[in-house]
Amino acid sequence: MARLKAPLLSFGATGRLSRALTVVRRLSGPAWLHRGRPSDPRTEPQLSWRTMWQLAASLWHDLSEAEVREWERAGTKRGMTGFAAYMSEALRPNPGIYLPLAGGVMTGEIDMDGHNITDLLPPDEDLDAATKEYVDAHPVGFTAGCRVYHNANYGIADATAWVVHPFNSEEYDTDTMHDNVVNNERITCKTAGKYLVVFQAKWDADLNGRRIIGIRKNGATFQAFSEQEIPSGGTGTFNHFLLTVVSLAVTDYVEAVLFQNSGGVLNTIYNAGVNCYFIAQRIG
Repeated sequence: MARLKAPLLSFGATGRLSRALTVVRRLSGPAWLHRGRPSDPRTEPQLSWRTMWQLAASLWHDLSEAEVREWERAGTKRGMTGFAAYMSEALRPNPGIYLPLAGGVMTGEIDMDGHNITDLLPPDEDLDAATKEYVDAHPVGFTAGCRVYHNANYGIADATAWVVHPFNSEEYDTDTMHDNVVNNERITCKTAGKYLVVFQAKWDADLNGRRIIGIRKNGATFQAFSEQEIPSGGTGTFNHFLLTVVSLAVTDYVEAVLFQNSGGVLNTIYNAGVNCYFIAQRIG
């Protein structure tokens, strides 16, 4: 309001008197009002808004001449300067230059300029971002899998179909797919996908009969098997090796099964160099 107009005590007086009082015209006559002085509490929202204003204003000076002219044309249509039009858009919550704290939608790339994004929630959807901690704890792709073995010779009964081989030791297990005690003959899928499944058994020496090994899914469906007849004049000792690719859903499991008809119990052999092992490794 302008400085005092008309005599101070007249009915037509309006304006302000020094910095303390303001006189306004009422129907009943002049009214004197105390002029409050604005405070500067420097609250967090206030300081945040000032920072946003300063950053937006600094970006204005980085605009090209063509961009400034474009904002001036936009401002003219709205009865304001180009700078005012730019700032009115820049400081809008969304869309604008800044996102609101409650969320928003980006319309362009974000350059973090060497800074980190921190304090993320664990991802729930396919396109959610994940922390390094989460990724390390939930390996995917080739890292979901295990290699297990039996740490002693294991006897396979004669002419018994099918003997399921146990595995009581682990070389690695990145997805808790194997239990050394409960159902330790199984490798159970925890992350659905396609798995490379490998089984190797070294048979004890015996010149009689056949040896068969197989990979079975969910205790019923054979995925692959291999049969060997002991050749005439052979030593009767050999490594039996089998691999295949199996599609597994969560809770599906695979197991290694064996058959032999040598006429007596025949061992699969464990030693430091060669042992009976079973692998399931996710490949896709």
